[in-house]
Amino acid sequence: MVRILGVSDIHNGRLRVRIINDVISEYSPDVVVIAGDLTTFGPSENAKRIIDEIDLDNILVIPGNTDPVDVLKFIELSKGVNIHCKEVHIKGLKFVGFGGSPITPFGCPFEFSEESISEKLSRLNVDESTIFVTHAPPKGILDLTATGVHAGSESIRKYVEERRPFLHIFGHIHEAIGLEKREETTFVNVSMGRYLKVALIDINEEKEVEINFVEGRK
Repeated sequence: MVRILGVSDIHNGRLRVRIINDVISEYSPDVVVIAGDLTTFGPSENAKRIIDEIDLDNILVIPGNTDPVDVLKFIELSKGVNIHCKEVHIKGLKFVGFGGSPITPFGCPFEFSEESISEKLSRLNVDESTIFVTHAPPKGILDLTATGVHAGSESIRKYVEERRPFLHIFGHIHEAIGLEKREETTFVNVSMGRYLKVALIDINEEKEVEINFVEGRK
């Protein structure tokens, strides 16, 4: 079995890093996956600090929409591994990442048009054996905001329906944490933004997935 600790939307929060480390200490995950928004419009160097303060060596990271574009440089300088538009294999599992989000009303630095997202996704090697990590949810899946808007990406939704990864990890919509199974894919929103919880994702040799949300000390 491989245990993943999934988080998103740390937003420079030292309390959130402490919670992550509490959960690492108690539950001993093999890999930490950070699905974007390490910062809030920067400073970009905080991304390196946050990653390096996490008490685990296997850390996979993508940027979120509120991370400046140059955050990628600081992820590369950290002990984490940047998987934005990349494929990485750890513990016998294939991870493919895509950071940023569709265009929002807030003018965030790491946003793309749906057309650009679709074009960039077409270059990635996602299939049924993949853990797909994005910042934005697929449209209509764990993406409902407090104002009643489905704020996920139409392009990501179409892509996962075509490629059918067995697990899709994302964040972005703070209030929409949870999990959902649709056909062959398990979807999980791992945002810490509102509820300060993290996801423990256990995967066995048959790629069966079990997910629990846990809290650390506050």
